Amino acid sequence: MVVLLLLAGTSVPAFSFARQGDWRWRNDDGTDVTATWKADENTPFTLTHRDNIRLRVAMANNSDNLGFGPNPIGLGYRYTGQASWSEVTDDSSSNHFVFSESPHFINQAASTEQLQAFPPYSFIEGFLFDTYDSANNYPELSPETLTELEFSIRATPQALDNTEYEFRLYTDSEPYVYMDILEESQPVMLTTAFDVAQVPLSLWGLIFAGLLIIAGSVLIVRRF
Repeated sequence: MVVLLLLAGTSVPAFSFARQGDWRWRNDDGTDVTATWKADENTPFTLTHRDNIRLRVAMANNSDNLGFGPNPIGLGYRYTGQASWSEVTDDSSSNHFVFSESPHFINQAASTEQLQAFPPYSFIEGFLFDTYDSANNYPELSPETLTELEFSIRATPQALDNTEYEFRLYTDSEPYVYMDILEESQPVMLTTAFDVAQVPLSLWGLIFAGLLIIAGSVLIVRRF
């Protein structure tokens, strides 16, 4: 099984006014509003397939400084024991996770407020991303405003079993630099067990074997 982490990062002075807030995993089965959730906010779930999953992340400007953005923004990952970070792109030949197009929205479609709010912050429309694009932006956030970003991704055959992954937002101007994490945001674990997908086949095999045993028993009883 594979374990995924959305890790709380260290503070970076250049981005001290940007905070990555609550996050939530969801299914790729609907629009920005109608897609169902895999678990509660900041809560892990078990992934049993390599189909699309969506990660929604809140980001707020908690500074009195001038607003920031729009700037290119992306998603990075690494696994336990890996020193360097990898960028989530569309290259499945080497990446463990890639962007994956969703049938439910167009890349950079507007996001609405779906996560727990940051009172008294005001919500600014964000973006939904399902395509690797260096122009993936986040909106300009004035002080005490927030937005929500959502990424449609999938695990590739390169994804490791029984491994912990860390995910983070980064900006194109400072690759692989953490946004500040809100204090109440804790590292979370997503456990994936790809072999579970084979369980239904095993169940049908057991059921079939049981039916054969029952049928054989009926025939034996009738002979007597």
